[in-house]
Amino acid sequence: MRWLPLLLALLAPLLAPLPAQDRAQEPTHYKGRRIARTMRYAGANWLIRESREREEECSTLLRALGIEAGDVVCDFGSGNGFYTLPIAELVGDTGKVIAVDIQPQMLALLKKRAAKTKVASRIETVVGHQKSTGLRPNSIDLCLMVDVYHELTYPEQILRDVRKSLKPGGRIVLAEFRMEDPAVPIKLLHKMSKRQVLRELVPNGFRLVEQFDRLPWQHLMFFEATRDDELANEVRGAMARATKFLRSISTHGGYAGIYSLDLSHRYGEALYERAGKHEIWVQPPGTPSVGQVFLDAFRLTGDDTYFEAARDAGRALAWGQREAGGWDHRADVSKLTADAVVPEPAKGHCTFDDDISQGALTFLIELDDVVEERWLTNAVRRGIAHLLASQFEGGAWPQWFPLRGGYHDYYTFNDNAINDCIRVALLANERYGRKDCEQAALAGGDFIRLSQLPGKQAGWAQQYSHDLAPAAARRFEPAAVCSAVTARNIRTLIELFLRTGEERFVTPIPKALAWLERSKLREGRWARLYELETNRPIYGDRDGRVHYTLSEISEERRNGYAWQGSFGVPSAARAFAEVERLGRDGYRGRRAKNPGPDARRKAARSLAPRVRKVIAALDETGRWVLGGRIHIADFVRNMRTLCDYLDRL
Repeated sequence: MRWLPLLLALLAPLLAPLPAQDRAQEPTHYKGRRIARTMRYAGANWLIRESREREEECSTLLRALGIEAGDVVCDFGSGNGFYTLPIAELVGDTGKVIAVDIQPQMLALLKKRAAKTKVASRIETVVGHQKSTGLRPNSIDLCLMVDVYHELTYPEQILRDVRKSLKPGGRIVLAEFRMEDPAVPIKLLHKMSKRQVLRELVPNGFRLVEQFDRLPWQHLMFFEATRDDELANEVRGAMARATKFLRSISTHGGYAGIYSLDLSHRYGEALYERAGKHEIWVQPPGTPSVGQVFLDAFRLTGDDTYFEAARDAGRALAWGQREAGGWDHRADVSKLTADAVVPEPAKGHCTFDDDISQGALTFLIELDDVVEERWLTNAVRRGIAHLLASQFEGGAWPQWFPLRGGYHDYYTFNDNAINDCIRVALLANERYGRKDCEQAALAGGDFIRLSQLPGKQAGWAQQYSHDLAPAAARRFEPAAVCSAVTARNIRTLIELFLRTGEERFVTPIPKALAWLERSKLREGRWARLYELETNRPIYGDRDGRVHYTLSEISEERRNGYAWQGSFGVPSAARAFAEVERLGRDGYRGRRAKNPGPDARRKAARSLAPRVRKVIAALDETGRWVLGGRIHIADFVRNMRTLCDYLDRL
């Protein structure tokens, strides 16, 4: 950090405030943030310093914008044109760059630099004002603000102007120095957190559609304009009432699964699982699911109520994390008080069953995107360490770790255990650049390849013994080939191929699909389990015997286990067909393409009847009640529906 004083010295003229007479009566704060003063043209040379590319990876930022020939791009707060000139190269002869700055001197410097290039004719300069952009309505495809937004004296007026200037589907992109990272050598006044950006942009009519997190110093956040309607106001009101009630019954920020109406009884996944006074449920749709809904609501509304609710749920999970780094179905959070700083984790085994440890870690990673606190950083690190430590040498994961014996130690696909571990490992690599997590995910994919059954039954079993043989688990789960596992493995292999381009991940799929096609009961229906070698559909019961018809097994097992269904097979087959048809790049491009405003409005209209039913079902106290009880599953499902509606506006 020896270069920090030098850098700050260089910044001094750049960050010097405007003369006092220009600051009279100006607001000094916005939504709790102190507004930075506009930099002076006297420091313009700092913008084009030789070290900027090395420090900020500006070429990476430009590539992330996805600018195409013919685009009209506004470089807002362009200064002397550091980004204006390369953008002019990208838009081509049919495109245009509109450089906006409130200092004519900056634009004069830009013109002087542009005159030495071949792209000057593609650049239009506009002198902006503190309360207006000078942009024409419906005129630009993209508005880029690089380290500018935090200096806007009147952000609401400027954002209103930018909204009007965007074409349908147009975007505003903010690059801001990361407040969350103390290593970024910029004064705090000139940094912004993601949380603060969301608090300001979303209430002003914008929706976060994309983030790019691989710049060394800056956030890069992409927003599109939203529209409002009468139903959206009802949606926000219903979300607020439901959230207020649910927070009132939380246990130190966490939640059980089911509540009696008088709140005297609390349960877990079902009524046979009583939750203790200080226990929260981790198993989906438990505390991680609720926390994720709150986080989504914050991203869609910018309302701090949801932020605080999501943070509280994260703290409950951090204090419920086991010493090994994962989670069990339930967690005791009695030691979590308002002033608690460091969790005291309990000993015990952790499970990958039902997305329990993976789901909790996923939510904490998502929360880490907007919360920068030590307890969260440590919980995420411990969770990732547990994920890596529990992986077998061959790439598989067990159902429980530390190992506890029996079928719990087997290589486990059942209930998505391995697939969810791969998903979280990929997420950790994406968010934190963890190459060890990427390698873990790839090793998991190689285990899927290795464990595919040979011959005509080229699917996968629910679990394998350590000699790689299909194995039984519970008494009603015999060793068998599983259609549900096979469909999920196809999906995971496709995802790994899309991430890596490695053909080895898709070579097992055609044989697996051929087995599924031969094993179909009727159109769109498969048995869950097929007998090894004979390929006959089989069904299990608590007597430990194999049965060949559903009518042979007890009513309890017949209704308590999914023995027949589609199991995602048709959608997995369609996905692979599309990958083959479009190729890797084509499929990724189509998937990454954001739906246009017309498509979003159509989706919102189709969702509206369901939204109205959800709102109508909410009682006056903010509860969704079913069968005389409050189910967290209903809260999560209904809040997701309401969030989906806002996301489509």
